Amino acid sequence: MQKENVASYTENIRIINVSKNIFTKEQQVLFLNNSKNYRYHLAYELLFFTGTRRSEILGLSWDKVNFSNNTIFVSQVLVVVNNEPKLKAIPKNKSSIRVIPLPQELMNKLLILKKEQEEYFSKHKYTNMYNLVFCTKKGDVYNPNNLLQNMKKRLKRLGLPKDLHIHSTRHTFATNLIHNKVAIVDIQKLGGWANPDILLNLYAHTLQESQIKAIDELYANFKK
Repeated sequence: MQKENVASYTENIRIINVSKNIFTKEQQVLFLNNSKNYRYHLAYELLFFTGTRRSEILGLSWDKVNFSNNTIFVSQVLVVVNNEPKLKAIPKNKSSIRVIPLPQELMNKLLILKKEQEEYFSKHKYTNMYNLVFCTKKGDVYNPNNLLQNMKKRLKRLGLPKDLHIHSTRHTFATNLIHNKVAIVDIQKLGGWANPDILLNLYAHTLQESQIKAIDELYANFKK
């Protein structure tokens, strides 16, 4: 009789080893202040305060911006295929399709950009070909690599750590929410992660710090 393989009842443990370098508040302020008068500034702000991926922000279209309830709907991405930027209707995974609330100040900036864009295209007789929030002066798609390279140059010019990169904005967003005691399930939904386990793996150290702080505060409040 063949022996039963008890290992078949076990579950593989997935180890995720990802560098998650984040911006400190001071570094974030420095970077955003430095890019204030630059065309990518609002895109950078959205990356920092929505946890979106570069492809999602550059794929955001005006019909997905809801000015009545201050949200954006992430449902398409701009990616590079065979060295050419392409819009794709299907994001990285189903959980990537999501609604993200925005602060009123960011919504106001988007409204200003929309009006400026419409006036510019009307004056120069260009058309926003894909109705994108961020597009070239002739109304075409940005190459996602341009945003990547621009950020690299700005980080270097400001003397910020070499291990910071454009995806660090996403890690910064998640870490800040964890420190603000936002529930993991809410962070997962806002950031479009496939499941909470990914967050638990990626941010285990940050979570531990947040848990220690929460317990300390709970005890301190009890002792008052």
